[in-house]
Amino acid sequence: MVERDLGDTDLLTLTAIMSKKINRWVDITGNLSYERELQLGQKSDVNWEIGVKEPVLFRYRRWMEEGLEFEGNFNFGTDPKLEAVPGVYMHIKGENVLKLGIGAGLTEKADDITFKVTFLHGFGKAFKNAFKFNGKER
Repeated sequence: MVERDLGDTDLLTLTAIMSKKINRWVDITGNLSYERELQLGQKSDVNWEIGVKEPVLFRYRRWMEEGLEFEGNFNFGTDPKLEAVPGVYMHIKGENVLKLGIGAGLTEKADDITFKVTFLHGFGKAFKNAFKFNGKER
């Protein structure tokens, strides 16, 4: 994924996403990201995210969920960055989700406030079927 921030810097971001449903409705997610500026390797950063989401109201569970994420980096001693991002997940069609959130920085290094819009596409069924043999998971 290539993103552009307001400072007009191109970034290359690689993210590993790990997700686990605790019960039928609550989902916990952990992400590890590596980010590098594309202008002759100016700087790189390794980040983490952990979050939980659940339906806003049981009646609307199929199309809207609420969540809370915490994001940070691994520079705990020298330059820590920590941000809290409450958000809303709206299921559009199939496995497509639009995530909207407003983040608040909890440390000096983090931005005071951020607005986040993310489009997610799940490959769950196709990926899960690739690991089946005779109808059983490998």
